[in-house]
Amino acid sequence: MDDYEQSHHRCISTSTHYDVLMGKVRTTLTIDEDVMKWVKIRAARTGVSDSSVIEESLRRDLKLDVLDELWGEATMPEAEASKLAVEAQHATRPRRRASVARRS
Repeated sequence: MDDYEQSHHRCISTSTHYDVLMGKVRTTLTIDEDVMKWVKIRAARTGVSDSSVIEESLRRDLKLDVLDELWGEATMPEAEASKLAVEAQHATRPRRRASVARRS
């Protein structure tokens, strides 16, 4: 890495946490110094770790939070949702001809 890169980038390590639903991995990444400054500011203002700020930003940018929001707003019971999904799947399948159906 040349002097320019060293002055404008910094390596950080995210902390390791273990979660019942999803394991966390430790990683090292190179990030712009100004971006890291804002990560630290947001972390300090919100009382969370730098890693949490980075993960939240990645989840939002990758739209992973959209699925969580949809599941959070779901009001249909799981059994009913499963039934509708099966019905939709059957409705999109091509109909078998009667002669093919009899041979089965």
